[in-house]
Formats: sequence, C-alpha cells, structure tokens
Amino acid sequence: PIIGCGGVSSGQDALDLIKAGATLVQADTAVIFNGPAAARTINRDLARLIKKQGYSSVSEAVGSNFF
Repeated sequence: PIIGCGGVSSGQDALDLIKAGATLVQADTAVIFNGPAAARTINRDLARLIKKQGYSSVSEAVGSNFF
C-alpha cells in the first residue's frame, strides 16, 4: 500500500493523494490543529467529491491520475 501524508487538511487534499495512488491517507496534522472533527470533515468532503467526480467508490479513484 501507498500511504499519502503531509498537508492533508481537506477532502480535496485526500482525493489528490488517492488519485496519485495512495490507498491510505494520514491526516495527523489536520487532527492536531483542528481537533478530532477534522477527520469527519475530511471524510464528508471526500465522499462528496468522489460522488461529484463520478466514482462509485474511493477504491475506484485510487491511481486514476495514471490511467
């Protein structure tokens, strides 16, 4: 697995890493600076973006920048 980390503070940041090939995303800094609610916010935003871009799941988006 590829773990995307560094600078993840939004659903878009997470999606960018996922589309670049990450199967896991680490958002430690976002949680430290914004509290535990950051995880919920990132997940909510990621789910919205996944649907908006026409993917049926996060796993479908993994590595899609390479295809």
